[in-house]
Amino acid sequence: MSEPRRQFFKKVGKLLAASMMLANIYDVSDRQYRERLPLVSGLVASCWHTLNEGNFAQTHETARQVLPFLQNMVCSTSGTLQQSGAFLLAQVCLLQGLLVYHQGRLQERVGYCHNAVEYAKLSGDTRLEAACYIHLANALCFGIPVSPGREAFLPKALALFQRAVELSQNGGTHFLRAKSLAEYGSALAAAGNEYEANRHRDQAFEIYFGGEISQEPPYLASDFGPGPLTLQTMITWDQLAEHGKKSYYKQVEESYDEFLRLRVQVPERFALEMHNYLTDAVLARGELDRGVYMLTQGYHGAQHLKSTKRLLEVQRIHTRAQEQFPLLKQKTDFVTLGQELALVQVK
Repeated sequence: MSEPRRQFFKKVGKLLAASMMLANIYDVSDRQYRERLPLVSGLVASCWHTLNEGNFAQTHETARQVLPFLQNMVCSTSGTLQQSGAFLLAQVCLLQGLLVYHQGRLQERVGYCHNAVEYAKLSGDTRLEAACYIHLANALCFGIPVSPGREAFLPKALALFQRAVELSQNGGTHFLRAKSLAEYGSALAAAGNEYEANRHRDQAFEIYFGGEISQEPPYLASDFGPGPLTLQTMITWDQLAEHGKKSYYKQVEESYDEFLRLRVQVPERFALEMHNYLTDAVLARGELDRGVYMLTQGYHGAQHLKSTKRLLEVQRIHTRAQEQFPLLKQKTDFVTLGQELALVQVK
């Protein structure tokens, strides 16, 4: 998003918030809701752009400004007007979930995703509902801290992913179908189901690269594409490797190299996660010097992005490498990084 456009949305967001305060937002007519809805819709769309730019503060501020308008719109209207408000409010909940996720408040994301699902159902938009199920399932499968353990939430996550696949097959574009299959595949890999994980991953690639280009809503366009599709593949290989199929660590790097050959840009929040999974694979294969260098890069990248979640990923990789290769304790840069990472905590 260009700087003039960013400043425009920032300015109109403040004007919207001020106008609602002056006009008593609890007594807004249906006509006034309809008049303001296009502006609010544009602001919500701008949030997806600023999120992908790594501007989490601006995303939070804009979401905060439109939230009371949408909450009251959903509560005080009915019919198509209520559905329109619920459609946008579900997206705001997804955005809030992603923001707390990057702040390291992992369990809070689950609550926001639950709310998003309910508003999506109210909106009557099955594509949005499928996307919300994917976010919720992802939060349960890959966002819950190690304690009490992902295993406790995995069956629920798998059921939610399956529901998303069903909805996307019935009414989604090839874009959404590929996304749901790819993410479901990574969860199946986390459950150790190698055959089904590979089958869903293959289907996702076939559908994505074989489908016609379509205009996707911001909540989908900003959250999927060649980069995120490659990321889900890397997660799938990583999870299968953790289940004892060590040869998949090599495929993590091969997937990353294939993506680089596409020469497409990917938002930093995805690029950094891809980097971290690659780092994990490099270290697991015993390439210690390269791995430690990449681990340090991941740490600085997470600091630049201001993402506690990405820092937690680096922390997890560091801890596992230290357990697997005790000799790393003799490397000064590895030890120093460990001391800095010890200050990072999940919330």
